[in-house]
Amino acid sequence: MEGLKLYQPRTIVPEFPHRGRLYKDVQITWLVQDRQEPIVLYEESIKGYRRLEDSNKFYAEQSLQELFTELELKQLQEYLLLVHDDTDCLVEVVSLPLASKSFPLSGIPVGSSSDWYELHREPEYALPFKVMGFFDVAGYEVIGQSEPEPAEHAGQDELAGFLLYESGDLFPIPTAADIAIHQRAALYTELGLSSEQVLFLEALELQH
Repeated sequence: MEGLKLYQPRTIVPEFPHRGRLYKDVQITWLVQDRQEPIVLYEESIKGYRRLEDSNKFYAEQSLQELFTELELKQLQEYLLLVHDDTDCLVEVVSLPLASKSFPLSGIPVGSSSDWYELHREPEYALPFKVMGFFDVAGYEVIGQSEPEPAEHAGQDELAGFLLYESGDLFPIPTAADIAIHQRAALYTELGLSSEQVLFLEALELQH
């Protein structure tokens, strides 16, 4: 599409705190969150758009909606310079049309080393659109310890199937199958069944 350009900005943070550690030169990739209206026509901006099935169509649309227009990019750069002293915001010009198999940043599962930075929640934020950033500290150099995370976040983060506790340990979120096993174990105990009877019932269940 001639004349139209969309952008993917990034910030390099020299000392980035995450889970009690400081990491060197971590990259944050910014995206527009919860955009309500398309910034361009999907049919013209995504290859083979009309042939895409539901999930692939949704992913491609979201990939497009996360990008920045020139005006939005300038507004973000001004904010980052003013609030974070970011003088070297990296900018990638994204070629259109997007590939039909494009996958949005917001669809990436996060875990112990990766997460979202919700820029729009900062007290100074006043841009007319929401911005958040994706980061992953895996592979980055640890250069020190950071301040403890706010207490309201401890024990509440559910990231990519894990629960983060105040100790800093990560534990898998129980699945429905795990919960069912614990419920059955409690029932067996309440009924006073012997270990042999429990094994018999479990073997019987596996057969069905």
